Amino acid sequence: MSEIPHHHVENPEQKKIGLIIAVLAVVLAVIGSMAKDAANQMIVNEVKSSNGFAWYQSKRMRSYMNEMELDRIGTQESGSVTDQQRELLTKQKSKLTAKNAEYKAENEDILKKAENQQSVAAIAAHRHHGFEQAEVFLHIAVVLCSVTLLTDRKVFSQVGVALAVAGVIMAAYTYFHHEHAEGAKPENPANSQPLQPAGKAH
Repeated sequence: MSEIPHHHVENPEQKKIGLIIAVLAVVLAVIGSMAKDAANQMIVNEVKSSNGFAWYQSKRMRSYMNEMELDRIGTQESGSVTDQQRELLTKQKSKLTAKNAEYKAENEDILKKAENQQSVAAIAAHRHHGFEQAEVFLHIAVVLCSVTLLTDRKVFSQVGVALAVAGVIMAAYTYFHHEHAEGAKPENPANSQPLQPAGKAH
């Protein structure tokens, strides 16, 4: 009994589409990682900015209370007080005045950091949305290329490749445009120092 030979017909076009899908999957994974990193930077800097503004307001309130106390001391000094009382009031005024000067200097730094972190969070948010949109294009591209393997219609792979190119261009634009926007660079959560919580203000 003679054996009937079986010939496995390989389709070079399908191999090409399979390779394209594999490359798109790798690019999609990279852009997805960048989107996740941008989201983390956005969240971290938003929290730091919020804490910074809260700390700033806390010190402003303490400074305002000191000003009220200074007004009270001034009123008390204008009345009938002994020399010993006047000396104590003068010391208290000096202490409160020095503390308010300290608050003013600290608040300038706190406000500057909070505003910078707010700006960095906004840039990270734009980066995150840009990478997410690029991901959508690449997801659709992978699906269309997969449809080509099922239908053998090249038009799907052609549209898919075009969408993939658009997605890569969008991701590149998002990265380079926001990387240098206003000279700001997103902070690395592992290296940045968090602002002191409002509850620790002195």
